[in-house]
Amino acid sequence: MLLGLIGLVPFYPVSWGASIAFAVFVLVFLWQIHAAGEVGYECALRKKPALVFCILGLVVAAILISRDTPVPVPLVFVAIAKNLCFWFVLYEIYIFKQLYTPAATGRTLPQKKNEDDAAVKARHDVSAVIKKKITRFSLSHAERELYSLVGLTTVKKEILSLKNMIVAQNKRVSVGLPQIPMSYHCVFTGNPGTGKTTVARIVAQIYKDLGVLEKGHLVECDRSSLVAGYAGQTAIKTNEVIDSALDGVLFIDEAYTLARNDGQDAFGQEAIDTLLKRMEDDRNRLVVIVAGYTDEMKTFIDSNPGLSSRFNRYIEFSDYSASDLYEIYRRMCEKQKLELSPEFECALKELLQKIVDKADRSFGNGRGIRNLYEKTLVNQANRLAKKDYDVSELLKLLPEDLPIDC
Repeated sequence: MLLGLIGLVPFYPVSWGASIAFAVFVLVFLWQIHAAGEVGYECALRKKPALVFCILGLVVAAILISRDTPVPVPLVFVAIAKNLCFWFVLYEIYIFKQLYTPAATGRTLPQKKNEDDAAVKARHDVSAVIKKKITRFSLSHAERELYSLVGLTTVKKEILSLKNMIVAQNKRVSVGLPQIPMSYHCVFTGNPGTGKTTVARIVAQIYKDLGVLEKGHLVECDRSSLVAGYAGQTAIKTNEVIDSALDGVLFIDEAYTLARNDGQDAFGQEAIDTLLKRMEDDRNRLVVIVAGYTDEMKTFIDSNPGLSSRFNRYIEFSDYSASDLYEIYRRMCEKQKLELSPEFECALKELLQKIVDKADRSFGNGRGIRNLYEKTLVNQANRLAKKDYDVSELLKLLPEDLPIDC
């Protein structure tokens, strides 16, 4: 159809645009043939006629668009090309039908151990293979989001290692090698405000992109979401939360609170027992990420053999440095188009360094910076309220806008 458009419309933008589109179509078509070959799929279409079609199509397109160039081409070639371009439309329909039709070789498709006929057909379905290859490109979005986060160098390396392991695992399975047992559950440790929830959401998306999970959504919860006030109700409540997280990631913040009073918390223990059972029953549909303070989480995991056997991947989220906190603050201001004067930048950096120097376990990290940012805007509004001001002043922060009670 693209070649027909080139032949019908001798107009520079249309003919050249259609020619470029046809060239892209040829590349995609050749990629489809390559994808089919990768999974051992034998289609009725042979590679030789497919290549001849692509080459002749490009030659015809080149001849037709030569009408818009100073390159002299004999009119007889142009006439032949114009006639051929319409026949190509019919031939295109034919070769695509051949591509998606299995070859009549009389041989059965190779079958893996314990694999039924439906699974074999699904593994050799060209459409599914091509769709799977296209979805790989969405992984770059999750990775870009991860690497755009401020700081967290160690966390990024750990997530990249996890991704590489899954890719290698998928490669092993694709060539018929036995699958290596692998746990996808994680323990995120560190102080509040270090981006654990954000990274968990990214990990869920990576799991989806790599085929570990079907949906890849994130369900956040804590003790209050899992534990009920009466005996016997906790299991029901916990199961409801887990059901909502199936085919995705269940993120339990401050998970150590489920095991209070040295194991004497019957309600929390009931939630843990229910969680462990569902992690086993739905191991192919559920990934659990637990998070909390470093020491408390280690004690929590080690206190229960069922937990320690399922959670063996620890990722530590370190506190942000003063420069990291400044970058987080700067990005917040940039998003709202706020201008930081040189004096404000110096005062802000000094303040952030003081905050980091006296930081303790309750230090809010990114969450604390958000509070600092909001207090700054309140102080700015109070300063401007004492006079008439225009938009330019509203977009500029001064040192006196910084709160002094940090």
